[in-house]
Amino acid sequence: MIMTHNAGTCYYDGDPCALGRPLKQWSVNQPVGPLSLQLDCGARALEIRPHWTGEKLVFWHGEVDIGASSIDGINTFDTTFDDALVNVKQWAEAHPGELVLMITAHCSKNGYGGTVECMQKTNEAYEKAKISVVSAQDMRWMTVKQALEKGKVGSGGSVVAFWPDKLTLQTKWVSSLGCYKTGSGGTSSTIASLQTNASIRSDLSSTQIPPELQALFDGESGWNCLGKNKEKAFEAMWLYLKAVTSKQRGFFNQAQALWQYGGEATTLGITRDRCILQVTEKSGINRRVAESIRKDELGHINLLEVDNVCDGGSDILEALRGRIARGVF
Repeated sequence: MIMTHNAGTCYYDGDPCALGRPLKQWSVNQPVGPLSLQLDCGARALEIRPHWTGEKLVFWHGEVDIGASSIDGINTFDTTFDDALVNVKQWAEAHPGELVLMITAHCSKNGYGGTVECMQKTNEAYEKAKISVVSAQDMRWMTVKQALEKGKVGSGGSVVAFWPDKLTLQTKWVSSLGCYKTGSGGTSSTIASLQTNASIRSDLSSTQIPPELQALFDGESGWNCLGKNKEKAFEAMWLYLKAVTSKQRGFFNQAQALWQYGGEATTLGITRDRCILQVTEKSGINRRVAESIRKDELGHINLLEVDNVCDGGSDILEALRGRIARGVF
């Protein structure tokens, strides 16, 4: 199932890739438009990050509020959480047999869950929209058939929201796996993260790392996923994806097929006047992931999280459904 990273950032105002707006360039992970656009492009799971402003419920990403007229001096597009829920329900009603998961977390603070007030306001919004909210415990054992029945919207498809916990959703990501990497030994930190990160330690051992890839990380040169040495960045990405999809799990296992943007990567990106949407498109990561899936190069795929889903998302969806048709899960 394709999951969109920071789905609510689609409600930013204007052009997120406009020059001279670095805050927006590196905060928006999805194409501007309603959440239904992401569903049209192949997403079936939406990462929902609500924020209660004290007056209304909106979306946010880190310290950036999405969907309020002006918060902390940041001008944003005025779309409320309630309006977004109506849009998702309308899409589901028009698509019988489809299941949409609204995976809700980071409610006014980063991490599972959120602040008490934000979670309360979010649950009230789901109740008002008549969207079923399932507990993390119940979601662990719920079948697809049960979820379709639980979240049924009229005569159409289904929408189910849930608040994951560490047992229900295993989030596996490596912060240093970015599009840009400097030299001076900096690349070695990524392999160290891959080997020691507690969330993926059980999936990856040093014996799984090809000698040539180890040499890549031990070297002094960096990489640029848009440059001549872009294959270095992709070698790291394939190592990560193969590691986190190496085992079949009963619960949700999240693999992030996207570039991370820490301080170093964001700084380098800003100097090149780019944005997350453009980097995703120009690097071709979504299309290359789709091709890797078609070749059965990845293992057990559960939740595959992406940026800019409308660039190659439909290809990934087709590839995933092709796997199922071949009996590969």
